[in-house]
Amino acid sequence: ELHRALLDAPDDAARSEALGHWLECRVNERRRLGLQAERVAAVAMCMLEGEREEMEPLARRHGVSRRQLERDFHHWLGVSPRTYSRLVRFQRAARALSDGVPVAHVAADQGYADQAHMTRAFREMAGVTPGQVRAAAFDGGALRRSLAGRVIVMPHLAPATG
Repeated sequence: ELHRALLDAPDDAARSEALGHWLECRVNERRRLGLQAERVAAVAMCMLEGEREEMEPLARRHGVSRRQLERDFHHWLGVSPRTYSRLVRFQRAARALSDGVPVAHVAADQGYADQAHMTRAFREMAGVTPGQVRAAAFDGGALRRSLAGRVIVMPHLAPATG
């Protein structure tokens, strides 16, 4: 596009104007992409910090539609906000189980309807049950091995305290 504009320009002034226009468009595009990335990072951090807010209010708080927020998530993280939220919840639950928290407490604390709901989510997300995660946690590194290639296991997702 720039090459064509420079070739078509009748003189140096027109070429300078074409170059200036091209640069301005590039800077504006980078700014726009920067805002999208910042928005996704802010919403993702809210989710990581344990906020269980619906997408509509989160999107509104960031000045975009729910659909735009979904597109931004897909673009920057490769998953929908819902999938990201499910991953965060799964990883929090896996961490709590590996820390020895009883399964029923983990299910309730992480917003699962019951233990069966959490078990279905674990099987869907990682192909393991909460009991397998709990047992593997006490086998030095087995938790990470049992989940390898299925999900990203972050070292600690619990909200900061204190």
